[in-house]
Amino acid sequence: MSKRWANKMRFIYISIFILIILALSASSIYKFLNPPLTCFDGIQNQGETAVDLGGPCRYLNPADLKPLLNKWARSFMVVPGLYSSVAYVENPNTRGGIRNIKYTFKLYDEDNIIITERSGETFIPPSKVVPIFEGNLQTGKRVPKRTIFEFTQRPVWEKMKSDLIAEVSVAEKEFKIANGLPRLSAKIQNRGVYSLHNLVVVATLFDRAGNAVGASRTVIDLLPPDSDRKIVFTWPKSLGTFVSRVDIVPLLPPVDSL
Repeated sequence: MSKRWANKMRFIYISIFILIILALSASSIYKFLNPPLTCFDGIQNQGETAVDLGGPCRYLNPADLKPLLNKWARSFMVVPGLYSSVAYVENPNTRGGIRNIKYTFKLYDEDNIIITERSGETFIPPSKVVPIFEGNLQTGKRVPKRTIFEFTQRPVWEKMKSDLIAEVSVAEKEFKIANGLPRLSAKIQNRGVYSLHNLVVVATLFDRAGNAVGASRTVIDLLPPDSDRKIVFTWPKSLGTFVSRVDIVPLLPPVDSL
């Protein structure tokens, strides 16, 4: 009886040993066939196009990408001595975005002397034209004649996608003059499965020639899945021109593609 028990225990021990060997072998084979990414080893390898950039890595090689394009920047008087500024920036890259980048608006008078400046930070999703807005710029009695927008740090490009943006849309846009003042309304729709928090929405007004004549910004604190939210933009003074086009852009952070 004891001999049968000893043989049984020997069989169990041998089986466990064989299973351990097989598990270790499978792990070694998997690691051999699927080597870990080496995106932080300081060496250009595994299909990278620069050291730790491109190929399988999260961070992209700027040499493989098109640069950001600052399309234009303008400032608009809200009331005397108080201005808003907006810049349009285009990212022509379809799979590369910027998680965070610093920028500066500078407003100059007719003598090309700086009146005021404002710095901020923003994200740049892939394949989008992004409006960047700053409000409540105080100019005193001086009148801005030129607005300069520039990024103040080198962009860090990452693999990103813009699928989430397609799930947020703008509907029922209506611009009108109410009691002599401009008023723009719209409905922001979230058809995705995630709640959106502190969603920034920028509105820009254009005249017949395509020149921006006004801009504003609002923030939706919470937009749950499969819901709508009506937003309204107003201006305290007449724009002095006919508005032929309006842009309303929800600014959604880019989504990782890894």
